[in-house]
Amino acid sequence: MPKKKTKKKAIRPRERQVLHLAKNGIVTVDIVHRCFFPQGNIEAARSALRRMVELGYLKSEPLDAQRVYYRLTPRGARLIAASRKYAQPLKRQGKIERYAVTWFVHADQPGQRVLLNPTDYPDRFPVAGHRLPRRPFFLDRSDGRSRLGVLFVDHNAHYRRMSHKTVAVLGRFLRHGWFDTFIRQDVFAVVILTFSPHRKQTFEKHVSRAIADQLGYPLSLLRPELAGAVPPLVQVHVIPELESMITQSQKENPKR
Repeated sequence: MPKKKTKKKAIRPRERQVLHLAKNGIVTVDIVHRCFFPQGNIEAARSALRRMVELGYLKSEPLDAQRVYYRLTPRGARLIAASRKYAQPLKRQGKIERYAVTWFVHADQPGQRVLLNPTDYPDRFPVAGHRLPRRPFFLDRSDGRSRLGVLFVDHNAHYRRMSHKTVAVLGRFLRHGWFDTFIRQDVFAVVILTFSPHRKQTFEKHVSRAIADQLGYPLSLLRPELAGAVPPLVQVHVIPELESMITQSQKENPKR
């Protein structure tokens, strides 16, 4: 007797969006809930992820001691025409980086921020022939204006190291004039993603001061009203549940 054919389950549009998020960001129950089921119970997010695991499009991996994230499987990568490299597990630093960026861009204010590669818009950003720093850029429309920002993720760095990083990157931007229009119009931000209110206060104070001390003059040429003042470029956001990932990372890699 011939076997009865089982109907192949189709992937739903929202589930396909989750797969695309898994390609360039990171997927957790909380992130899926905030991004795709903001008005629903968190169980809807769990159910959607279970279904994609059962269909073979996603696979769970440890995120920290208590949580998991979901990565693409080779089958999931094929479905969205992504390279098989996106089906590889993330290393520790990659998990921290992607979790922080994905939460800020996609989950913090769903639909209001998008990642942006300035090299894709040569008519807007004069970066042709140059290599941009390897930092994520984003566009923020949460207050009705299009604001451009560059992201730095805190891996428990000393504030002096974070200050050095931000000054170096922003200094390069100013030397080349890539984002002068945005800075002049007060719609450019240096955004640091950290894991505690105390570190937020520390970075707000010291990174802003370092930028004022070392880049005050070129910034004043773009915004004369800021001459001698601390420019309001730095924003620091605390990412929920990031601290557990940082502390676990330190325990697994003790300083020598």
